[in-house]
Amino acid sequence: MTNDLIRRSDSDGIALLTLANPPVNALGLAVRQRLAALTAELEADESVRAVVLTAEGRVFVGGADIAEFDRPPEAPHLPDVIAAIEASRKPWIAALNGAALGGGAELALGCPYTVF
Repeated sequence: MTNDLIRRSDSDGIALLTLANPPVNALGLAVRQRLAALTAELEADESVRAVVLTAEGRVFVGGADIAEFDRPPEAPHLPDVIAAIEASRKPWIAALNGAALGGGAELALGCPYTVF
């Protein structure tokens, strides 16, 4: 799993997660795996009070990774990742820097707060 697909930086109890897979920041397997791992990691980190999720480039998330369309779905599935975000004790804020299409819209809606 490549950690460079989602960067984490913390400041004053706020974890900033930046999807770093432009131009569309597709929700491929490696991104879903990293996001699932970060969700669990942040939930366990008592120094983090809130999470801000944003992305590089002009698109927040353009949806699924089209390279995976001809393969069977692999876990973690996006609904499971979103459910973990929704169940978090900590507030998640989706900071949309551009279009949120398909699964990107679902991901943004899974965060209790959204800013544009």
